[in-house]
Amino acid sequence: MLAAVRPRKVDVVACVKLDRLARSGHHLVAMVREFEALGVDLVVLDQAIDTTTPSGRLLFHVLASVAEFRRRRRRRTRRRRASTCRPRRQ
Repeated sequence: MLAAVRPRKVDVVACVKLDRLARSGHHLVAMVREFEALGVDLVVLDQAIDTTTPSGRLLFHVLASVAEFRRRRRRRTRRRRASTCRPRRQ
C-alpha cells in the first residue's frame, strides 16, 4: 500500500477498520502524518472517519489522542506494578 502512496499513485486510502491498517496507535498516527505530507487522505468505513473533511480529521486526531493516552497509562501502570513486585525467594 505504501508503495502506491509514496509516488502519489492514489489520492485516498480506504480501509474497513483502523486496526487492520496499523500495528499500533503510534504506527497509525505516523502513517497518517505521512499521508498528510503527501496529500493523501484516509477513509475508514467502519468508524466513519474521512480525513478529506475537517470533521473527519478532527475525529481521527481525537481517537488517536485517546489511544495514545491509554497506551501511556497502561505503560505507567505496568511500571508501577513491576516496581512493587517482590523478588522470588529461592
